[in-house]
Amino acid sequence: MRVNRRWIALVISAGLVFALGVQPKGGEEGPKTPPASLHDSFETAQVAWEREHTDTTINLIAQDRSVRAAHDGNLSEHFQFDADTGSQFFVSYALPKIPVTDRLQAVLHVRANRAGVQLFGRVVLPADIDSETRAPSFVLIQGTIYDRVDRWQRLELTDMLPSIERQARVLRASSRRPVSRKGAYL
Repeated sequence: MRVNRRWIALVISAGLVFALGVQPKGGEEGPKTPPASLHDSFETAQVAWEREHTDTTINLIAQDRSVRAAHDGNLSEHFQFDADTGSQFFVSYALPKIPVTDRLQAVLHVRANRAGVQLFGRVVLPADIDSETRAPSFVLIQGTIYDRVDRWQRLELTDMLPSIERQARVLRASSRRPVSRKGAYL
């Protein structure tokens, strides 16, 4: 039996940015303030991304902060791994609870030697408890997909509320229970 192994290098840099904006209601004029944001410049030696779910065997060759391919600054977080045939390998970045609003957006700059890297957001629905796990339910919403091999590309999660509602509908249908989006956070 021949195993198809792929070597993949992924670099994530300067630009894990989440922005929350508040707009004045209908016609109110007020001072223009920039949206609040959370920005990780990846300028420390400590790696931040953690391995999550995979449906294949992954051999993590390297994960470090590197000067080899920085996007905006001096460092980036670099992954190098071998992967057997499979379709999913998730890594996650710990965030504080960020309430989902119509103005919330996430941006991540990525460079890889293969196309297909995709940004996902895990949105927790604290008002809905999964009967099997006894934990709050969550949905995954899809962002843009990386397609510029060996070049930096901005991946985004925008206009999240419609995506969350679509995924909540799927959860309602599969679980046969009302699923509330109240208090949803990234």
